Amino acid sequence: MQTGGVMLYPEGIGTFHFGASEEDVVDFLASELGNYEAEGGPGWCGEAAGSYQMYYYFGEELKVRFSSEYDSPDTPRHLASWEYISENPPAPPLILSAQIPWGLTLDELMAEYPDGDGWEGMGAWVAGDVAIMPPSAEASATVLHAGQFDWCG
Repeated sequence: MQTGGVMLYPEGIGTFHFGASEEDVVDFLASELGNYEAEGGPGWCGEAAGSYQMYYYFGEELKVRFSSEYDSPDTPRHLASWEYISENPPAPPLILSAQIPWGLTLDELMAEYPDGDGWEGMGAWVAGDVAIMPPSAEASATVLHAGQFDWCG
């Protein structure tokens, strides 16, 4: 078991892969990262992102999403995605996996990850199996997103 931090990696977060239970993941993250804020409700996209969503915010930089199959707050939810937004790379207790590049421009991402299936029109590219939106003229922060997309929530 990982100790001494929370790894952000393409297949999950901390010691958990996507699909892990909400309770287990939140307990681990709270023990490592401390307080959080949570909000949830019915998914706006239904089947596209799961029917009931819970979002946990650990500070202003890390958002972790859990999704259930049904539109009820009482149904079990599972780890669906994480998102990190900051001008700076994660620092302990958050740890960025070596699989995920940091500090590259959109052009550099596209060159280094030619099979990245990107959304260059949106200023993003997939690299290391994580969607990355590097800083641009409109935004100074980098956005990292791993896991299922929640286009509407």
